[in-house]
Amino acid sequence: MNRASSHTAGKCGYHVAPLQEVLAAGRLKYLDLLGSALSAAVAEAIHLDAQALAPVEIDSPAAAAELGADLGLPLTADGGGPPTVFPSAAPFSPTVPVVVRALRRRVPFKQLT
Repeated sequence: MNRASSHTAGKCGYHVAPLQEVLAAGRLKYLDLLGSALSAAVAEAIHLDAQALAPVEIDSPAAAAELGADLGLPLTADGGGPPTVFPSAAPFSPTVPVVVRALRRRVPFKQLT
């Protein structure tokens, strides 16, 4: 229940203080569980990367555009524009996209910028 809906429920005569207290008390546990899930996802990505240290393969302009928009990282070693010859390799391992995507699944994008 967010602040707006509890305010509306309160205006309608519902007693929402106990519910707000329960949600507030569970907030830290919820954040701890989110952090644990993110840590597990990052650890798994790093473990998988240790098995295959090849760079990310980019096989088309569409894949380059998607990866560039998804990560916000340069896809060439010189930091210039997107690659012009395909297939090409990004200057980072597959761990980077996996970790960024795991983070964005658990933290809204607005909070990251």
